[in-house]
Amino acid sequence: LDLRSCPELAEVLLGNNELTDLKVRGLNKMTVCEFQNNKLTRLDLRGCTAIDELHIPNNQLAYVSFRECTALRYVDCRQNKMTTLDFSNNSNMAFLFAGTNPQLHTIYVQEGSSYSTLDCDETATVYQKAPSEYDVVGGGDNWGDEDVNPWN
Repeated sequence: LDLRSCPELAEVLLGNNELTDLKVRGLNKMTVCEFQNNKLTRLDLRGCTAIDELHIPNNQLAYVSFRECTALRYVDCRQNKMTTLDFSNNSNMAFLFAGTNPQLHTIYVQEGSSYSTLDCDETATVYQKAPSEYDVVGGGDNWGDEDVNPWN
């Protein structure tokens, strides 16, 4: 389903539809996204700068880039196939529900961030990281999205 020709969309409620592909890249007015209980394997949110709430549990997502979702406050990404989540560029994040992602081993949060809820499996390690403009420090160790971005 390609929604890119609908730039005025603010709320997209597409849960429980067995979607396998969803194109929302560049929808910069979209604030609430409910894509739960589908069959999505990847989700490109580049240019979706206004998203405040993202509900994507119970899909087959292996990768989602949150880097440009700077308004993001709430993410529910439980029951997916993600290995790494990077919220180091998301200063508004307050609620993360990432449990039941058996392959999830690394979560990056912005240094100094204060989450009301950060729910993940015991196998995941949470690291604090400076925002992207400070990525290359300490000998050039770069942990940014480019390390796991399938669209590069």
